[in-house]
Amino acid sequence: MIKTFAVTGANGYLGGALCEFLKERDYNVILLQRTKDNKETVDKSVFFSLEDLPNSEVFKNVDVLVHCAYDPIPVSWKEISTINIQGSIQLFEAARIGGVKQIIYISSISAFDNCKSLYGQAKLTIEKEVAKIGGAIIRPGLIFGENIGGFLASLKLFAGRFPLVPLIGRGNQVLYFSHVEDLCELIFNLSSSLNVVGSEPITAACEKGQTFKETLIVLARQEGKFPLLFPVPWKIIWLSLKILEWARIRVGFRSDSVISLVHQNARPDFSILKKINSSFRSFD
Repeated sequence: MIKTFAVTGANGYLGGALCEFLKERDYNVILLQRTKDNKETVDKSVFFSLEDLPNSEVFKNVDVLVHCAYDPIPVSWKEISTINIQGSIQLFEAARIGGVKQIIYISSISAFDNCKSLYGQAKLTIEKEVAKIGGAIIRPGLIFGENIGGFLASLKLFAGRFPLVPLIGRGNQVLYFSHVEDLCELIFNLSSSLNVVGSEPITAACEKGQTFKETLIVLARQEGKFPLLFPVPWKIIWLSLKILEWARIRVGFRSDSVISLVHQNARPDFSILKKINSSFRSFD
């Protein structure tokens, strides 16, 4: 019997890639997203927002729910908690009522005990809810592929456009990367192997990291550019972004992302990834 997947954030970078990955293997996919695709599709597209109570009827006959969606617009903990945390809890409850057999949650490598960023804390809180219901938890790093999106796309645009590019401190923060195809493969494998790792978070990234400075150089050279990189105290960059957020001006970077970079998990645990014989290619 062909499995049916429901994917939140289906028009996002990972969600979109995952839907294509599953469709290529002839699985049924329900796209849960804010906006409808312009292209015609044989798959069912359903409006979904973390701000709205989901209808459990959507999940009838759904085997696997993959929760990729996260709303990056809220910047205060109150808003983040209301939209992303409570919205996710409501989603899981609707999935349970609808009869979903398995939940796979896409968290982040920024989520770990005692993390400082609000993004990491929100993801960690949602992870605990997923663990209660026996779902699988995946912590990817920065996701990349043939085309890039999100934080990496903003970095590339910045590095390729300006002759002078500021570093956060000395730029020695270590970044970990997850190729989107490897990530889709891991999600698919988990959906085929119920309870293979329980609800222990899987750090899903290449174990070989790369510094923030090295990453900027790679992205700039992909654009044929060689900007001058200069160190700036992280608190200056953080405060500048914070002021822009207060003014409701979005620039592709968030002040909370600076906190994630500065206060990293010094020792990400890749042991479960090795245990399930999964690997991720390096970023170059």
